[in-house]
Amino acid sequence: MKKTLLSLFLLVFIKMSAQYRVVSIPFDYSDALGDNATDTNFTIDGVVSSAYDIPFDFEFFGAIKNQVGIGTDGVLAFNPANFGGYFGWSFNAELPSEQQATDVIFALYHDMDVFIDNFGENSIKLSIEGVAPQRKFIVEYKKIIHFGNTCSDQESSFLVILHENTNFIDVHIKNKGLCTGWNNGNGLIGIQNSDASVAFTPENRNIFQEELIEESWRFIYDQGTYNTYLCTSEDLAISEEDFQILTEDYQLENTTYSIHTTLADAESNVNPLSFPLNIENSTQELFVNIDGNILTLVVNAIDCDNSDDDNDGVVSSTEDLNGNGILTDDDTDGDGIPNYLDTDDDNDGVLTVDEDTNENGDPTDDDDDNDEIPNYLDDETLDVVELFTLSAKIYPNPSKDFVEIKGVETGYSYMVYDELGKIVLKGNNNAEEKITIKSLKSAIYFIEIKTKDNKYQKLKLLKK
Repeated sequence: MKKTLLSLFLLVFIKMSAQYRVVSIPFDYSDALGDNATDTNFTIDGVVSSAYDIPFDFEFFGAIKNQVGIGTDGVLAFNPANFGGYFGWSFNAELPSEQQATDVIFALYHDMDVFIDNFGENSIKLSIEGVAPQRKFIVEYKKIIHFGNTCSDQESSFLVILHENTNFIDVHIKNKGLCTGWNNGNGLIGIQNSDASVAFTPENRNIFQEELIEESWRFIYDQGTYNTYLCTSEDLAISEEDFQILTEDYQLENTTYSIHTTLADAESNVNPLSFPLNIENSTQELFVNIDGNILTLVVNAIDCDNSDDDNDGVVSSTEDLNGNGILTDDDTDGDGIPNYLDTDDDNDGVLTVDEDTNENGDPTDDDDDNDEIPNYLDDETLDVVELFTLSAKIYPNPSKDFVEIKGVETGYSYMVYDELGKIVLKGNNNAEEKITIKSLKSAIYFIEIKTKDNKYQKLKLLKK
C-alpha cells in the first residue's frame, strides 16, 4: 500500500520509555462543531470547567480517564483538582516541569479572553461524534480573543479531538494570532503526565512565540489496546500489506516494530511472527513491540455474510467495498465512521435503511437517479435537480496548496472526491475563503459545492 509519509517528530523524554509519538498530520477542520454542540457557557475567565463525562475509556499516560475539564486558555485537564478552578495564565517553563499543571493536554495553551467577542460567534463547545468503538470527544475553540489591552485584535480557532480505541489526541489549529504585548506572546502545545516527569511536545512548540495557520498534530499512543475487525474466511491470514492497512493510523512505517503472540515475548522482543499472520480464533490478541512500547492488537473476526452491525439492511460483506476483508478502511462519506457501523453511509441526512425505495429489504439495488450509484452511497439527494446551478470556477487550477471558488457570493459547503468517488476533504467556507489541498496527492479530483441559498455545482480539480 502506497502512502505519503508524514513528518515524524519525537520528543526527548525522561525516566521512562516513550509512550507517545508526536507527528504532523494534514490539517482537517471537517469536525468543526455545529449549533447542536454543547456550549461551555463560561462565566469566569482563566478557569477550567467542571468535569465533563467522556463516554468511553480514554487512556492517558497509562491511566483510564472518564472525565475531563475544559480550560478557557486552550487546555484539557484530567486532574480533578483542576475541575472548576482557576488555571494559571502566565507561564514560561518548558515541559516537563513542575511549574506547569500535571495530567493535562496543552492543546494550544495561551492566554485568551472568553468575554470579548470582537470577531463574532466566539464560543467553546464540545460534542461526542461517531459510534462505538470509534467515537470522538471534540472540543472546539472558535474565534477566541487573546487577553490583554494590546492583543484584542488577535484571535484563535482550533479543535481538540480525543479518539476512542486508539487513544490518540489530535489538535487542528485553524489560526492563532500573535501578540507579544502580553505574557511575551507565549504559546505551548504538548501533554504532561501526572507527576511532571514525562511530557511530549511537537518540535518547536515547547514554549513558542509564533502566529499559526492551518497546523495539525497527532499524539500517537503506542500502548493500550486497539481493536480491529476482519471478515472471516476459511484460511484467515493477514498479509504485511493488510497489516499496514489495519494499523494505518499508527504510521508504523516510521518505526521499528515486531509482532508477537504473547505479552512476555513482546516485552522481551523474542520469537517475532512473520507474515502472513494466521488468525485461528474469532478474537485473537497480538502484541506489537513498537520501539520498545507494547500495543495490544485485538483482531476480531466477523462473519460478514451474515452480520449487519449497524442494522442498515446491508450485510457487512457488502459494506467492505474494496473487498479486502478489512471493515475499518471503507468509509464512503469520509465521516470517520466505517461503512459497516455507519447508519447513513453517504451522509446525506437519509438513513441507509430508508434509501430502500423499492422496499424489498435491500438498499443495494435502489438507484433512483440512474447514475449507477445505489441511493445509500449517493449523497446527491433526489431534490438536487431542483437546485439552481452556479457559475463558479476553481482558481488556480491546476493547484498545489490552495484553491478558491470564484463566483460564489455566499457561504457554502464543499466535498472533494477522488476518481473512485471517495470523499477526501469536506468542510464549510465563507465566500472567497480558500480551500487547503496540501494533503492531497497529485491526481484529478471533483469538488461539489452547495451554497446556503440552495445553489449547486460540481467542478473538476487537477492537484499538482
